[in-house]
Amino acid sequence: MESFRCHGWPFDVMTYNRNMFTISSLNPLIHEWSTCVKILHVWHELDDVSNALNLILMDNQGTKIRAVIRESLVTRFSPLLIEGLWMILRKFSLIPDVDLVRTTPHRFKIQFSPDTCVEYLNYLACDYDYFNFARFRDIRTGISNPYICVDLVGKVDNVNDIQLVQMVGSSKDISVVYFDLIDTEHTRLSIRLTGETAVRFHRQWKVNTDDVVICNIRFAKIVATSNRMWHCTNIGCSKIMVDAPLPGVVELKEWWADYCGSPRAGVKEARLA
Repeated sequence: MESFRCHGWPFDVMTYNRNMFTISSLNPLIHEWSTCVKILHVWHELDDVSNALNLILMDNQGTKIRAVIRESLVTRFSPLLIEGLWMILRKFSLIPDVDLVRTTPHRFKIQFSPDTCVEYLNYLACDYDYFNFARFRDIRTGISNPYICVDLVGKVDNVNDIQLVQMVGSSKDISVVYFDLIDTEHTRLSIRLTGETAVRFHRQWKVNTDDVVICNIRFAKIVATSNRMWHCTNIGCSKIMVDAPLPGVVELKEWWADYCGSPRAGVKEARLA
């Protein structure tokens, strides 16, 4: 098991408490679970009438699982759930994750109950978020499972202007932006962002004057068009990061800068125009 580095000394969750379970071992057949997890993401599904709160949790092996808190418990637990913090979670249940598109590969999801206990580990720090980056080639050829969200990273290219498109079954318009991501194998992947995510990405890209811009997309949905051309889009759980201060991003920018040669000043000026 991988150890964490906490204020200069190694910390292993299993030695902290031998009753801890890894996420991969969780199943509905055993009760009284206890697990140590990092909160990767917290969000509300915009089209969810139940108004439940959703989370993505990760253990120290990098295994992820979705958690859900029903509306009646949101007020009680939401102030405690801060992205990036580690916690010990006790007295929760497990139910099958039957969503058409799962945010994690885990077959089950955690369900909070009135008896669920949350204990923070304020002294535990770990900057690793365990991205599971998918190969663009696998997505384009249909190898990647389209029913499980993926993480993406690549160089931004061919960013279109924001469009207003009428939502299906509604009279409302929604913002949409299209662009490409290119990975280090030089495979292009078409990306479609919608809503506030599209507006926020386009704004961050436009003001970024670097010749090479790197974008990370966490929990992207794989979509097939009518002609079986695979691309990715955002859903409620997706997180979009432009030139994020993450391990490897600076190195990736430098790699692309060396590959592309000298900066193209004309491109920068056109972007800001």
